[in-house]
Amino acid sequence: MKGVVVCVCAGLGIETGQVFPVLEENGRVWEILLGGSYRKISKRSGRVQGWKNGPKFKAPAK
Repeated sequence: MKGVVVCVCAGLGIETGQVFPVLEENGRVWEILLGGSYRKISKRSGRVQGWKNGPKFKAPAK
């Protein structure tokens, strides 16, 4: 596991404060398991790539 991301803006059944383990990451994205599918989260925007609406994520402060 590469760490976790936290939901900071609720949407599509994901509640604010929910924590998701990061399965993979690189310089631009985190990959998490979200709703039974692997999704890429932009580190810059915190949004699921390809989604205009929905939850927003960030890495917790260290």
